[in-house]
Formats: sequence, C-alpha cells, structure tokens
Amino acid sequence: MTSTAQGSYYASLDMPNNPLFKELKTTWQVPVKPTKYDVNNIFIWNGIGPRSGGHIIQPVLDWNGTKWRTVLVHNVDGNYLYSDYVDVEPGDMLTGFIRLNSHTANHYEYAAGFEGTAFAATHRTIVCPVPYNQLVQCLEPYSTDITTYPHQDFVSMANINAKFEAADGTEINRGGQWLMDNRASLKRNNVPSLKNGIIVTDGINGGRIDFYFR
Repeated sequence: MTSTAQGSYYASLDMPNNPLFKELKTTWQVPVKPTKYDVNNIFIWNGIGPRSGGHIIQPVLDWNGTKWRTVLVHNVDGNYLYSDYVDVEPGDMLTGFIRLNSHTANHYEYAAGFEGTAFAATHRTIVCPVPYNQLVQCLEPYSTDITTYPHQDFVSMANINAKFEAADGTEINRGGQWLMDNRASLKRNNVPSLKNGIIVTDGINGGRIDFYFR
C-alpha cells in the first residue's frame, strides 16, 4: 500500500470576505541544479488569479533541463503569454512580486515580475477584466521521477507578504490561511520524507511554505 505524503505542491490562500487584492511578494532561493537530465520542466512560482479559475499571473522560476531561468507568465484559459527570460544560478535569491496598480469597472491593471533591475526583462503590466484575488504558492514538477528533482530536501517559499483592501478602504496585511490542494496530480507520494508541502508559518505577514524534493 502506498503511503500518502503530507501536504501537496499547491497552496492557495483562504482570505475571509474576499477583499480586494493589492500586493503579493514571495522570496525563495534558486535550488541546486538537478544532476539527472529529464525533458520535463520544473516550475516554482507564486501567483494570483480570479477565484473562478482559468487565468493566473505567475512570476516563475523554470528549470528547462539545462539551466534555471526566471520569467513572468500570464495564463489566460490555457493561452500563455511570456516575458523575456533571465538566467539565474543556484543560490540566487528571488522575490516574485505582483501588485494592483489601478482599477475601475472591468479594468484591473497589475504590475508583476521579479524584483530588481537585473530582472527588468521580466517586468510587465497586465490588464484584466476581473479582479484577481486568489493567491497561490506552487512547486510544479512535471516528472514523477523524483531522481530528476534538485538534490536537496526542499525549497522555502518565504517572506510571504500580501496586502488587501477591505470594503471600507482599510488595508489588510494580516490573517488568511494557506490550504493545501490534495488532488493526486499535485502530489508525489514517492518522496522519501513523505512530505510534499508544509505550512511552516501561516498567513500573509512573513508566511512560509516549504515544498519538498526529497
């Protein structure tokens, strides 16, 4: 009988009363390079999308089989729009950001990418017809062969900080609960630690989620 690993590789934020999203930042370190080649990509990202699903804005760290690189992705019903890529090395620190610049009825303008002038090629402005209020943290390995993953225990999605705006205009920068999506496609039960995703620090003020490779 196969044991079930704790957590999953996909965490979404449950935020009471569905306030207006204003900003999300997450910091993580580029993992070591996998030592076994695989044609399948590994993606590590934070992101936001509408609660109805189908769309998402993602600052993505991508392992393409030969190197790590960063890119901003906007997925609209399976149609992917990409920024330019910026190569990175193991040990580099990344902060993926998304913020709401302005909004009117049916017009929500977001800025997103990776922080820093070195990552200016990933910076984009994205206009959406609906608000994106669902926050996500994700490790997305397309291979089920864990020997093709980075040879380290886990990657920490750390310093998770977000801001929302309540109906009365006040800022919300605390609270919320990260929830693991336990669908089979988002789990790998063959990891030795029997851990996939662990919520180390909950919430949106210095939150942390560890995703396990081993």
